[in-house]
Amino acid sequence: MTDRVTEERRTLKPGWKTTEFYVSIVGGILPWIVPALPPTWQAALSTAAAAVYAVARGMAKRGIGQ
Repeated sequence: MTDRVTEERRTLKPGWKTTEFYVSIVGGILPWIVPALPPTWQAALSTAAAAVYAVARGMAKRGIGQ
């Protein structure tokens, strides 16, 4: 490994310490709490929250946007 990759891995925060994690938790739970949304929309919004979190973590691990 190069020094740059080693340094990035050392400075990468664990997933549960990131803002994206907590936003995805709220985004995953909130649609199920709001009774006005149809079940299809609840499932879609929960899935979207999980997908956005996965993409954000992948980008962080690759060092994109730093």
